[in-house]
Amino acid sequence: MSFDFAATYRDIRVGLLALAPELTADEWATLAPATPEWTVKDLYAHLAGIAADVLVGNVVFPGTDEWTAKQVGDRSADSADQVCAEWAQTGPELEARIDELGPALSATVIDVWHHDQDARNAIDHHANRTGEGLHLALRSGNAIGPKLKAAGLPTLAVSTEAYERLFGEGEAEATVTADPYELARAFMGRRSFDQIRSFDWSGDPEPYLASFSVFTPRPDPLVE
Repeated sequence: MSFDFAATYRDIRVGLLALAPELTADEWATLAPATPEWTVKDLYAHLAGIAADVLVGNVVFPGTDEWTAKQVGDRSADSADQVCAEWAQTGPELEARIDELGPALSATVIDVWHHDQDARNAIDHHANRTGEGLHLALRSGNAIGPKLKAAGLPTLAVSTEAYERLFGEGEAEATVTADPYELARAFMGRRSFDQIRSFDWSGDPEPYLASFSVFTPRPDPLVE
């Protein structure tokens, strides 16, 4: 499946910027439970910071806590309007860069899709959970392959709509299927061990849980 990475990023960015004037002060200050104690405004600051960093080549993936905290901290004194104005200015340039480099910046597009979900779920303005953004976000599951291999785990098959992947060689000793949205969120640490365990597994899920996410799974369930 081919992706229009730049268009997916642009659609999400434009949508979040269009949402911004509708948000109340309380909504801007709402903590987004899928993030490291960030408010909705902090999420926008992170996204503006990502755009600024990518454009100057300061790219870290997966993002370290220090890297993302600086993006938020550097904009802590800015108003929400200022943060949005910055992203409105840098966004088109970043989209041109994404259009040029394509898969090399796919992580940036996956990141903005997840943060669109994070922000909107926090304030009950739910984002689009289907389509190309979801299908691209599922590809973040590819990153767990090296973790499973490093852990010496038997071959795992992952199956859902628009995503089928065999991690390892030979016949799978375990298979997991789940709703595509739930699986995409789990791949990026937005689901707990108990939630991952509750997916439809054939075989024992326990050996795979610690390696099933790019980031550490949540300590408590998150229902969105």
